This record gives sequence, structure tokens and C-alpha cells, in this order.
Amino acid sequence: MRNIPGPLPAAAVLIAYLGLTIMDALIKDLTGRFHVGHIVALRYWFGAVIVLPFFWRAAAPRITVSILRQSAARAVLITFAAACFFTALSIIPLGQATALGFTSPLFVVLFAGAILKEPITPTVVVSLFLGLAGVVVMVWRDLVHMQLGGSSVLGAGLVLAAAFGYAMVMVLTRLHSVKAEVGVMVFCQTITAGLFTLPVLYLTWTPMTWVDLLVFALVGAIGSLSHLGLAWAFSRANAARLGPLEYSVLPWAVLFGYLFFAEVPQIETLIGALMIVSACFLVLARQSVRAVPGKTR
Repeated sequence: MRNIPGPLPAAAVLIAYLGLTIMDALIKDLTGRFHVGHIVALRYWFGAVIVLPFFWRAAAPRITVSILRQSAARAVLITFAAACFFTALSIIPLGQATALGFTSPLFVVLFAGAILKEPITPTVVVSLFLGLAGVVVMVWRDLVHMQLGGSSVLGAGLVLAAAFGYAMVMVLTRLHSVKAEVGVMVFCQTITAGLFTLPVLYLTWTPMTWVDLLVFALVGAIGSLSHLGLAWAFSRANAARLGPLEYSVLPWAVLFGYLFFAEVPQIETLIGALMIVSACFLVLARQSVRAVPGKTR
């Protein structure tokens, strides 16, 4: 692993996270016309088509039964997390869903302690409670009125479930990377996720126009190319330097939510987001958990 001086890796990360935010906005629009299962399946099928030429020649000779088995486990978690997050996008504003998704790094630290036996310090415990408090602030209005089935509570629950899934994938990727290269794992993970979603695609199939098909292709392409960009950048620069750049997605998410969905962020969303981001920075300052960064949706 070599380090590249200068701004190129950081620029690649910023572009990749912008791409993922654009993908989320496109998916939010698609949820108004298609079943979530349909969206998840096509996101990974088109993503697999994009990944295939990048990794086939390098990855295929190195694929083993063990790697496929591990990829299958991660693929199940990925599809579950994606389904939860995409459903949440149909319920709550894009900016709020993005901010709630920042809880994933906190869960990474928790799972790293349980699975990788990395130490969980008092600072981590404080960070977890601070992040949880930020979530409560975001859904406070529904909680005050005891609307536990309210959109913000339901959406928050789905995003937290997705954050759990993403965090588990990150930690398992760290665990499995001992015996396999990241490129091979990404390739196998995407292909197996596509295979797992075949029955879902059959059950939830909805007729599409050519424009819809192009949008799905764009979603798959943006998702895969963004993750390739993240993998390239994090293999060439210090993770501690690049990790905090994930929070650049929040202003983009708020902007896209306002421009395309007329979503005006509430003060609770902004305060809660600040609390969650502060909790994550607190963890970054104290912990050195090396998981593959970035969302895997």
C-alpha cells in the first residue's frame, strides 16, 4: 500500500461521496414508482455489470470457495441494509436520512470491539450515547406526541437498521481482508448480491420505460464507480485523513433534498446531525479502527 502526497486522494473521496449522494437522490425519486425490492435488485445488477470489466481479469483467478462464502455473508447484510435505507428514503427527507446514516461509524467501533476484540474505551461509550441522543433529537416531535409509527420514527428506525448492517459489513470486510484483497472482495460481494436479489426482482418486477432503465443503469454505474474511487483513494492515503470527508455528503443531501423534493431541513435535524457528527469525530480522535470506509449501498 503506497501513499500519494497531495490532494488527489482527497479529491477522489469528495467526488465519490458526491456521487453516492446523487445516487441516493435518484433512488429517492425511484421509490415513488417502484418497489424497493425492484430498486435494490437493479442497483446491484447494473452495479455488477460496471464492476465486472474492472475486476474480472484480476479477481477471477484468485476467487476461492472461502472467499465466495464470506462474500455471500456480506452480500446478505448489504442487501438488507440497502433495502432498509432505500425504504427510509421514501419516508423521510434525504438530509435527515443521510445524517442518521452517520451513526454507522459508531456501530463499527462497537462491532469491532465484539468481533475483532478491539478495545472499547470510555470515550467510545460517551460517543455512542451522544450519537443516540442526536437520533432522539431528530425524531423528538413524533416521540413527544407518542406517534411511534410516525414517519420520522419509522424512517429513523430503518436508517439505524441499515447503519447496523453497513457497520457489520465494514467490520467483516476488515476481518476477511486478512485472506483476500479488497478488489477481489468487492467483485465477489457485488456479484453475489446481484444473484441473491434475483428472486426479489422476479417477485417485485414492474414494467419500465427506457428512461427508467437508463436511470437504473445510472444508479448502478454511480454506485460502483464511487466505491471504486473510495477503494482507490483509501489504498493510497491515510484513512484518518480521508475518513472525516464522509461528512461532506450532508450539505449535498440537504441541497438536493431542497432542490428536487422541496424538503426544508428542520432545526431538530440540524442539531441532531451536529450531535451525531461530533460523536463520530470523538471516536475518530481516539480510535484507529481500520475498516473499509464509505457506505456500501
